[in-house]
Amino acid sequence: MRIVIAPFSARLSNGKLNPKNYPVRWWVQVIARLNVTGADVVQLGVAGEQRLEGVAEFLQGWPLPKLRDVVRDADLFISVDTWLPHFVYSERLGVRGVVIFGPSDPALWGHDENINLLKHPKYLRQFQYQDWVSIEYDEAAFVLPHVVIEAVQQLLTASHQPADRTVSLVASI
Repeated sequence: MRIVIAPFSARLSNGKLNPKNYPVRWWVQVIARLNVTGADVVQLGVAGEQRLEGVAEFLQGWPLPKLRDVVRDADLFISVDTWLPHFVYSERLGVRGVVIFGPSDPALWGHDENINLLKHPKYLRQFQYQDWVSIEYDEAAFVLPHVVIEAVQQLLTASHQPADRTVSLVASI
């Protein structure tokens, strides 16, 4: 099984941590759980991004045509609200994913074929179309790693049928 991840959203111009980025320590836990299942985890990234512990491959700075092939050959993807879910959708690659949302709204930015994870609406940013520079990072805005793994398992057992819900709300706050 091959799983592609895009763990980071764009760097902010002020140098602060992007509020849409899932905590690194939780990514490491997710990757470790995937590795136990025998999955090959491939991280996609841009120049300057951190390679996460446990990934089988780190494809940094690859051109979009090559990334298209890598993603198309994957069993699924896991990503934060960044370029990858939109790329998969616009290119009609047919690969479903788990998308982890924090302060950005999956009702606006999510795609129906994915499992879009949102911990709770109280963490959503009020004005979704403004720059993210003014938003403080809040680790509490994200679902825990076991929720991500459960969503992956749901996708793998769903035989690539459309997701039942656009947004999975997790009540544990």
